[in-house]
Parts: sequence; structure tokens; C-alpha cells
Amino acid sequence: MLFWGSLFAEPLTRTKVALGTFVSISADERYFKEIETAFGIINDVEASLSSYDKNSPIYKLNQSKKADINHYTFEALELSKKYYKESEGYFNISVGSITKDLYRFGEDEKVPHAKELQGADVSFEALVFNKKKHL
Repeated sequence: MLFWGSLFAEPLTRTKVALGTFVSISADERYFKEIETAFGIINDVEASLSSYDKNSPIYKLNQSKKADINHYTFEALELSKKYYKESEGYFNISVGSITKDLYRFGEDEKVPHAKELQGADVSFEALVFNKKKHL
């Protein structure tokens, strides 16, 4: 008699910290190399989109308003533009100037005044980029 559970081996599961959370990937043991490849891609995406890693294109964009961008950064910016248009401006990645510069949490907690919010630069239309650079 054959039991359902005996047809399939237990999947191999690897968990690593990435993207600010725990990421788990499960697959048959024979795909061990692909699991490691997938974690490599996740690390590349994180390095491309991090606003904290000083080598990240997004960090550089936030600091100097110019950066060389890679395909992961370009794709994220393109999708952000699409969602900005589809949501009529409600999905807006440029609000970081409010969340990072004006709001402070923890020991330096601060809530901005209305005047500060009015002067915040949240113009998504001012964001210009192509496959090579953000200007």
C-alpha cells in the first residue's frame, strides 16, 4: 500500500534575513542550487532598493538626486510610475521627504507642522529616469 506522503520527500527549506524580514524558500532537495540562486537575487534586489545602504542607487538618489541605476531599480521606478498613475497619485514613492525628513520617531519624536508639510517636495512628476540614470 502506498501512502500519499511517501510519494514526495520533505522539501528543503532555507530561511534568511532579507528585505527587513525573514525570507523562507522551500523546494525539493535536488533544487538546492536554485534556492541559493534565489537568495542571491533577493540580496541583489535589496541592495538595489535600499534607502539605508550607502551603495544603493535609491540611497544615492535620496542623497544627491542623481545615480546610476540597475535593472532592479529601473523596474521598481517604472512600476512605481505605473501605480502612481493608476492610483491618481495616491501611490507616491516621493513621500519619503515627509516620512524621513519631517517625521521623527523614538527619542527625537517630532510631528511636522502644517507649514512644513506644505513645503515638502513630493512631486513624483519631477522624478526623471531612464535605464541608465535618474536625473
